[in-house]
Amino acid sequence: EDWEQLFKLSVRQGVLLLTYGGLQYLPAELQPPHKLKLRWCVNVVKGSERYDQYKCTIARLSNLLSKNKIDLLVIKGITISELYPTPYFRETGDIDIYQSYKTEQVNDLISSFATRKEGGIPKHSTFIMDGVLIENHYTFFDTTLQFQKEGLLYQKMENILNGMFS
Repeated sequence: EDWEQLFKLSVRQGVLLLTYGGLQYLPAELQPPHKLKLRWCVNVVKGSERYDQYKCTIARLSNLLSKNKIDLLVIKGITISELYPTPYFRETGDIDIYQSYKTEQVNDLISSFATRKEGGIPKHSTFIMDGVLIENHYTFFDTTLQFQKEGLLYQKMENILNGMFS
C-alpha cells in the first residue's frame, strides 16, 4: 500500500520517472511489488518516447525559424531536463520558446505548420505542433507580477535581455 501511495503521489507531483530512477538503487528485497514496478516501467518507456518526440519537434521548429534567420531559444522545462543524468526523467508538458522582439513573426511562421490555440493567457501564444504544446512567450520574465519590487527588477532584466537579442 505504501508503494501504491508513492506511485500516485509521484504521478501527481510530476516526478514518476525520477522516482523510478531512484528505485533502481534499492536492494531487490526493498523494491516495489513486481506488478507495480511494471506500471512504472511502462511510464518510463512512454516518458522516453515523449522526450524524443519533443526533441524532434524542437529540431523541426529550429529548422523552420533558422530558414527565416531567427534563432530559437528554448526555455524552462525541456532545457532544464538536459541537466538531469537521465534527461527524460524530468517530465515536461510543453515546449517554451522566446524570441524577444520577433514574437509575432514567429507566431506567423509557427501558424503555417501548427494549430494556434485561441483564448490562452496573455503572457504567451499557444500552438499544437506534432501533437506537442508550444508556448511562444512574449517576455522572458514575468513582468506582470503584482509585487512592485520584483516586477521592476524583472522589467529591467527583460530590457537587458532584449538589448542582447537586438
